[in-house]
Amino acid sequence: MPKDNSARHAALYVIRLRAVAHMRRLAARALSGGPELAVLLTQSGAWMRINDPRTGARYHASPAAETELTVLVPDTVYAALLDGELTVQRATELGLLRVYGTENLDAAIHAFADALSISG
Repeated sequence: MPKDNSARHAALYVIRLRAVAHMRRLAARALSGGPELAVLLTQSGAWMRINDPRTGARYHASPAAETELTVLVPDTVYAALLDGELTVQRATELGLLRVYGTENLDAAIHAFADALSISG
C-alpha cells in the first residue's frame, strides 16, 4: 500500500470497485450450492457475502455472527487473488487469509476459491 494517505485511499477505492463488480458477477451466476461465506476485507472493513441464499452474493453486507463461516482477507490480498497473482491456498499458507467458524477448513477454502474463479 502507498504510504501517502490520499494514494492509499485511492488504491482501496479501486479495490472496492473491483469487489463490487466481482460480487455482481457472482450474484448473476447460478448458486454454486457451496456454503454461505461472510468475507471481511480487513483493510477497508467492508463485509461481503458469497453463496448468499437470497442474493447469491453482495457487497456491503451485515457483519458475520460469531458462529458463521467467515473469511478474513486484506483488501490488497483480495485484489491479488482476483488478478491470479496469488492462490487461496498460498494466501492461507502465508497467513494472509484466515477462516473462522468451521472445522472444515478445506470446504471453506474451496468455496472461496470457487467464488474467485468468477473474477473476469
